[in-house]
Formats: sequence, C-alpha cells, structure tokens
Amino acid sequence: MSEEVIPWLLEPKNSSVRYWTLRAILGLSANDPQVVEARAAIPNTKDVLAILAQQDPGGWWDTQERATGIKRASGQLLILSEFGMPPDERADKACEFVLSKPWLPMRHPVCIVPCYTVNCLRFLSHFGFGEDPRVHQGWQTMTEWLDRDEGLLCWYQKQRPCHWLAVKGLWAFAVAPEVVDVRAVIARTAEALLSHRFDFQGEESRWLRFGFPWYFQSDLLDALEALAAWGYAADPRFHELAQYVVAKRQEDGRWLQEGGCATARVERTGQPSKWITLKAMRVLKSMEREATG
Repeated sequence: MSEEVIPWLLEPKNSSVRYWTLRAILGLSANDPQVVEARAAIPNTKDVLAILAQQDPGGWWDTQERATGIKRASGQLLILSEFGMPPDERADKACEFVLSKPWLPMRHPVCIVPCYTVNCLRFLSHFGFGEDPRVHQGWQTMTEWLDRDEGLLCWYQKQRPCHWLAVKGLWAFAVAPEVVDVRAVIARTAEALLSHRFDFQGEESRWLRFGFPWYFQSDLLDALEALAAWGYAADPRFHELAQYVVAKRQEDGRWLQEGGCATARVERTGQPSKWITLKAMRVLKSMEREATG
C-alpha cells in the first residue's frame, strides 16, 4: 500500500474520493463523523454540480427521447452513483425517467443491450430503487440472462463473449437486494473473467488503459475491483492479473488516467489520477485483507 498517497486522496477538494478512501482504504464505518461529513459534501462538489447543472427539470439529460448514452440520463446517473452521491429528488426524477423508457434487453422495436440493463440496475439500486417491482423484474431478467452458457454473447461482436458485460454484471449484482439469489450467476460470471486469457499484447491491449468513468466499456482495474467485491482476491488468477496493476504504479505511488469515456472524463489523460489511484489501492487492499484473513 502507498501510504504516502493517502493524504492526497483525502484532500477535501474531491469529497467523493475522500469518502471512498475513508470507507474502503481506511475502513471507517458509515457512521464515522468524517465519513458522514464527506458524503454530505458530495452533492456540492464541482464535478457533481457540473452534471446536475445540465439536468432538465423533467429528469433527463440531453434529450427526453432516449435515456441511453454516457451524456444522457443513464450515463449521468451511473457516474453520480460512482461519485457516491446520496439519493435526492433530482436523482428520483432521473431514475423515473430511465424506468419510463425501454431498459430490459431486447432487439425489437429498439435495441437494448444487456450491459445497459445491468448499468441501470447498478445506479437504480444506489438511488433507492433496488426493490421497486419494476427493478425487481430487471434483477430477475438479468439473473436468468447471465446464468446461461450464451449469456455473455454480444450482439455487436458477432456473438463473441463480452467480458465488459461480465464486469458490469458483477458490479450490478454486488448491490442486488437480498431477495435476489445471485450465487450461481456470480460464480459463472466470475469464472468467465478469471479463466479468460486476455491478449494484452494484441486486440485486448485497451484493457490495460485504466480510466474513469466508463459506460459500456471497462478495463482490467475495473474488472479486478468487481471480482474483489465478490471475494475473489485470493484466487491465484486474480493475483496474476493484479501484477499488471502493480506494474503501472508510478514512482510517487500514484497511477495515471489513461482511458475512460472521452466525453465524460473528470481528470486529465496522462496525469496522476485520484480515481485510478483509489481504484488500484482498493484492489491491493482486497488482496491484503485476503492474505491476513
């Protein structure tokens, strides 16, 4: 662990990173005064205010015709949920807008891909809609979808397995309500990621360009975080992949922003990134916890 970077991550300028550092790296409880203070400050941070300033009073971003897209309601809500923004009336309106549009997997009359659905499940649960009957249908649909041999096959990649979907699915099911039994689908999805032999020297080299935020795409760091959330940090294959994360650490203990959605980046490409450093440290922290029991 890079103890020297923790004060940098705890700077109050970025309350979201500060909040997640207090919780995930320092292990403070949700009721700790520092944690409560940091979370309360998130809605008033620069990045959150910039997103909320673009929201229409009706709840959408960009257009009221569609919710899909990083610059539209689904993408903005996903980012806000990763920021740790608490639920409020603005988020409620946006979630209701998303639920008013097609969001479960289908080919006709519109094409809704399953990675969109699991992204929606992730932020809908974060903002308090996880047990809504409409969202429960989504949990059921995606549990059945991913618990099939062909569950990861992608419509846009000539029916090849989509490992981005695997990552998005693990993140979504990590916040599923207890009434949803996801054990079988988690085991299948995690195994699909851990057993895949990534071609980091070829067409899968982009998995090593760590970025934040992502929408449909992902990277190795994001994948390892999702796997760690389900207790796979002790798996030898996890350790093998984590070496790529360690190798990208800079001499000052920080990691750089290299990827992410170009139209929604919150940090400069090629510069030290608080978000990527936080994510990398969470991965290493999970391995440390598994090693010490």
